[in-house]
Amino acid sequence: MTRAVRLDPIGGCTSNCLRSTGLSLRVKQLSSSVTVAARAVVTNEASASVPDARVTVQGSTPKGAADKVRGDELQRRDLGAGLGPHGKHTATVSTVSRTGWTFDAANSTARTKSVTA
Repeated sequence: MTRAVRLDPIGGCTSNCLRSTGLSLRVKQLSSSVTVAARAVVTNEASASVPDARVTVQGSTPKGAADKVRGDELQRRDLGAGLGPHGKHTATVSTVSRTGWTFDAANSTARTKSVTA
């Protein structure tokens, strides 16, 4: 006997989902400090780009300073004050938002990235 059953995903969004699927960091070296900029890629559950998404990135510097920066999808924004000492800088996507959509952190594949400069 064959029986059909409905499977519902556990933990995660299935419709109008915002996922962080790409995160890159760009470093500009200055004599005594560096500027780090983050770029996030936001897609939906079908891997299509989602325009007008707002991304909040938490940035941290080698001195432990942290700041939140908000920007539009695919737009580079300086992390923290933008300038920091040489060392390890980390960017973490903390939220992605758009009216009528849900941030799907469980299925986001690119939320944290670090660079040493």
